[in-house]
Formats: sequence, C-alpha cells, structure tokens
Amino acid sequence: MDQLLREFLGEAEELIEVLFGDLQALRARRDEGRARRELVARIFRHVHTLKGSSASVELEAVTDVAHEFETLLDGVRLGQVEVDNAVLDAFEDTVAALSQMLRAAAVEERPVAPPVLIQRLRRLAYRAESAPAHAALIAALPEEIARSLSEYEEHRLREALSEGAHPFIVEVNFDLMSFDERFRDLSDALGVGGELISTLPGMEAAAPDQINFRIVYATEQTTDELTARLEPFGDVKLTEVVAVQVDESRAVADVDAAEEDQNFAPATIKPLTTLVRVELTELDEIIAAARELNAETMSALSLAFKQEPPPGSVRDELELRRESVRRRFAALEESLVGLRLVPLAQTLRRAVRAGEMTARAVGREIDFEIAGGDVQLDKSLCDAIADPLLHLLRNAVAHGIESPEERAAAGKPARGRISLTATAAEGGVCLRLSDDGRGVDTQLVAQAARERGLISQAADISSEEALRLIFAPGFSTAASVSNVSGRGVGLDVVARAIEQAGGRIRLRSSLGAGTTFELLLPLK
Repeated sequence: MDQLLREFLGEAEELIEVLFGDLQALRARRDEGRARRELVARIFRHVHTLKGSSASVELEAVTDVAHEFETLLDGVRLGQVEVDNAVLDAFEDTVAALSQMLRAAAVEERPVAPPVLIQRLRRLAYRAESAPAHAALIAALPEEIARSLSEYEEHRLREALSEGAHPFIVEVNFDLMSFDERFRDLSDALGVGGELISTLPGMEAAAPDQINFRIVYATEQTTDELTARLEPFGDVKLTEVVAVQVDESRAVADVDAAEEDQNFAPATIKPLTTLVRVELTELDEIIAAARELNAETMSALSLAFKQEPPPGSVRDELELRRESVRRRFAALEESLVGLRLVPLAQTLRRAVRAGEMTARAVGREIDFEIAGGDVQLDKSLCDAIADPLLHLLRNAVAHGIESPEERAAAGKPARGRISLTATAAEGGVCLRLSDDGRGVDTQLVAQAARERGLISQAADISSEEALRLIFAPGFSTAASVSNVSGRGVGLDVVARAIEQAGGRIRLRSSLGAGTTFELLLPLK
C-alpha cells in the first residue's frame, strides 16, 4: 500500500472515532443552543478535513460523500436545516458509510459511494427553515455592523436571541503594544457569560497609539452585570440593542418532502488498524500512579531500615536492591512519559501535502522542503497545532509566493521555495515556516489599518507594530492582497490556537525576500 494512503487511513480512523463521539454528544445536546452550535461547527471542520485529505490521496468516492455531508452540515450551521431525528440518523449513517469505504481502501479495494445515501443527504440539505425570528433586533444593529455580519454570524445571533439572550455592542480601545493580550483577556471574560458573535475594527481610535474594536455580543446578563464584568478593562462603551419596528414576514420555499429510503443499513464498523489507542488522560493517570507507587515503596523501605536495622552484609544487599527499584521506577516513568511523544514527521508531511494541493490550485511552482521530522512533541500539542500550521502553509502558497511571471520580473527563480523545519529548542520545540516570496509591506499594512479604523490617521507606527497588527482580530488586507500578500486573514485565530497550546508565534518579514513564521512550543 502507498505510504501516503497508509498515513491518510491512520488519520481518517481517528477522525471517524471523533465524529461518532461528537454525533453522540450532538444527539444528547441538540436542544442546548450554544452547545449545539459548537458541536455542529466542530463536526463541520472534521468533515471538511476528511474531504480535503481524501482528495489528496484520490479517494473520489470518500470525497464525494464527505462533500454532500459538508453541504448538509452547512445548512444546519446556517439554520436552514433543523437538527431533528432524520438529520441525526443521516449524520450517523453517513459516518458509518465513510468508515466502510475507508475499510475497503485499507484492504486495497475500491470504495464506492452509496447512491441512496447521497440522494438522502441532498434531500435533507434542501429543506427550508421557517420565518426568522427577532428581525427587529437584527435590524436595530448599526448599519456598518449589520453589513459586516456573515450569514453564519447572523444565524448564530438569531439563535442566541431566541434562547433568551440580549444583543449588545461592546466598543473598546486598547494600547497598540498590548492590544493582543488585552483583547484575548476581554474575549475570555465575555465568553464566560455569553457569545461573541462578531468582531469588527471600530471607528477611529481614541488616541494615535490605540486600536479600536466593536464586538457584537449576546448574553442573558443584565446591563449592570455586564458593566461590572467589563470594569477591569477600563473605558469600555456598552450599548444594548433595542428593537425597531420591521416587517418580519418572508416567503418560505415549498420543498418536496420525499420519503426517506429505509433500505440503507450500514454494516458493522470495523477498525482500520490494529493499533491500541489510549486516551492521554488515562496515560497521565498511569504516570501519576507509577510516581505514587515509587514514593510509597521508597518510604516503606526507609521505614523498615529505621525500625529493624539489618546486619551489615544484609543491609548492603538491601541498599543495592532499593537503588535498583528506584532506577526501574524512574525508567518506567520515563517510558510512560515517552508514550505521549510522537515524531513531527506526519504533521509536517500533512501540512506540505495541503501546500502542494494549494499550489496546484493557484498555479504556483514551488519546491517544498521538510527537516526535523524526527523531533518529538506531545501528541496533544501535535493535534492542537495541526490546523494552524495548515493555515499558515496554505497562506504562504496562495499569497506569499509570487506567480512565475512576477518572480521573473523580480529577478527570482520561477519556482518558489517554502521550507518547514522542526528543531529542538531549550525546553521545547521550534517550528519554522519560511518562504522566499514577496514579503510583507509594513507601510501598506499600516495604511490598511488606518483605512479600517484600527489605528488613527495620525498614528506613526514602527515595522514591528505593523507586523503585530496582522494578528489583530477582524483585521484583513483582502482589498490589497497583491500589495501585502494577503497576510492577516485569519491569523488572529492562528495566534490564539498557538497561545492556547502554551506556545508563542513570531513573525519576521523582508519586503521582496520572504516571510518567516516561528511557532515556539513547549514539549508538553
């Protein structure tokens, strides 16, 4: 079997197991609005990952089923499809079918997409929703904020309101040099009692060295309670959105409710590999138990020596045995801790595969280099950084590396270069992603920030401060992708994911020469 396919099947098996667990949780919590939204979003991401990965190993049938599954999930995310028993049954049958298809690929058979299942998913995806509630409150949002809401964000706000939440606009100014940390603290505080629906760069900041944000927020707390919660963040402007009179009627599409085909019954799910998987929490419990047993054994032996001192020769023999027990316990603990560590090779290869697919899609000629795949990292950290790393690499391909024509005009080789390396650093691991592309024009980044109200027109910021702006929530340079290489789109999400994993992210860039991201991660 091809090595690439073997690696995909191992990753896909884990995704299937996660999907089944999430679907079980979704069935139990579908009436809890916020939990339901989070679970559906997580399932959507997993299916999207499975679709992209299966395409990279040319499993077209798996890709086709995952695509239809993703379409139905998107309808649920947007509130166009209700999460009822028919939908939940279809979800579970689809994951079971995907498992069957992956099992076929594992024994080198050609997977086949069940036509009945695909038709079933399509019928469910085109069911219409009833008239939206709370149109008056949505209409009362400031016009520029209402325009900025995506369809998904607007749906999340409607659902939160239908569950008893009240909409607020939270406007805040932070110092430019500390806004990232302060904004994360504010987000964490708001997340305790409600939902952050959307973050938008605000009006002109209060001072040249400040940055302004406006947050659409939904909570069941009163204005007084929310004011008290926001007090530690200084000058925060809080505005409750009050309903206006609007016509809430809208047409509802007439959809043919075709009877579901009951003949589809997926076979029993079999594991794709013979690996034995243990939850990391269970492994941690075993490590802790080994430490406790070691301490108790050493304590008991010491107590025995004190109470009944043995003769000299016997004492020497017991001392040797006690030291042997201590060394063996230490070796056992080291081995158990080592089970949490995995080589980074698979994570790096997965990121490069995504980069190669992106390069083909956007017509870039790129040589990819990988180094340090034998460096080990805690499994949970590998999982946490996988998606941020994919985002950074795709971004480097699509926006960092110039087209062959642009590179020729700049005197560069037609083929770009992207390197992804892992090195053991003191007390941790450094992942370095470098490209030889166009780099970031920090002056144009600053100008884009001024145009979007992130900083005042009078602000004169350094190159370092401009690079920090790239990680600002809500900041986008989409209007000037060709000038600032598209950096900034979603990088606040990347930075937050790395921070939640206990790491840090650093950025260096040289205009015309390329960009380097460094992810500094702890060992565990």
